This record gives sequence, structure tokens and C-alpha cells, in this order.
Amino acid sequence: MFLGKDVLLDASALVALLDDRDQWHGEATQAWKPIARRCLTTEPAVVEAAHLVARRRDKPWKVLQFLLAFDIPVVSAHPVVHEACIPLMQQYADLPMDYADAVQVVLADRLGIRRVFTFDRKGFSRYVGARGVPFEVIP
Repeated sequence: MFLGKDVLLDASALVALLDDRDQWHGEATQAWKPIARRCLTTEPAVVEAAHLVARRRDKPWKVLQFLLAFDIPVVSAHPVVHEACIPLMQQYADLPMDYADAVQVVLADRLGIRRVFTFDRKGFSRYVGARGVPFEVIP
């Protein structure tokens, strides 16, 4: 279905790539080249990234332009995924886990993706899907 796509692209990495004032911009751009064609993301991550970019007084459509330029698939969530998010968000309420992260964890688990490009190390270093396998956080 998503042949060759084995890295989940998180909102934090999208923002870092797009905003040269972001504290993680240098690290993000350095990590980006080897994984760019291997990434996919989710609709909630796109919404979150666009919101964060707009809060920084930038153009929120830059997120979509970026994803289209690199041919990054944006995965939609089926109602079954939404149902699986509820217990996951309850399980990680102490972090807390937001909806965008929950969708990414559930979809990654269902697609067999174990790598995530993110700067949310606090969350993704602890999250595991239904199979109990931890994520490999990039960078």
C-alpha cells in the first residue's frame, strides 16, 4: 500500500523543517535527506503542523506545499483507528498523549512502521502500539 514508506513524519519535525528559527531546524534538515522519500504522515499531524506554523505568523499552507513537493502520503484514519485512540490516550494520560499522536501510533502499528521522525522524544520514546514494540526515534 505504502511501498517503501517506513518512517512516520510527526508534526514537530514538519515544523522544524519549515521554520528556520525553530530550535531543531538544523538537526531536522540534516536528518531529512536520507529519509525524505521514506516518510508518510497523518491528517491530524498535518493539521497540528499547520496550526503551529500559523501561530508562528507563517503561512499554514506551507505544510501542504512541502508534503506535495516531496510526495509524502497523508493517511486518513478509519473509524476503527479512532476507536483504538481512546484507550491509547487513556493509557498515556500522564504525558499526555494528544489525538494527533494517538492516530500516528495506531496507524504506525497497523502499517508495521517503527521509525518516527519527531522532536517529541518525551512521548514517542515511551509510546508503544498494540504489538508492544517501541518506536525508533529519528534523529
